[in-house]
Amino acid sequence: MTLTEFLLARIEHDKRFFATYGVEEEHRVQLLAECEAKRKIVEHAIAWSATLHEVPEGWSEGTTTAYRMAMEWTLCCLALPYADHPDYAEATTA
Repeated sequence: MTLTEFLLARIEHDKRFFATYGVEEEHRVQLLAECEAKRKIVEHAIAWSATLHEVPEGWSEGTTTAYRMAMEWTLCCLALPYADHPDYAEATTA
């Protein structure tokens, strides 16, 4: 399981939980919005990784490498709340 697959699965699980169980409406809206924001970050990282071999116009190799490293760091940070999940170690070392 890749880190992005792990995150999307965890985000979807959280989304179903927040939408279904006894969370106050005010908090539910905020938590569901947080899930959506995380999903967008992960999907951006997936789209970016599909073009890793390309250097966008106006970017240098160094800029591209720095951006890739920042995206990887961001994904690892998003995974931290799930560190006790059985798939965490596999996803963060793949």
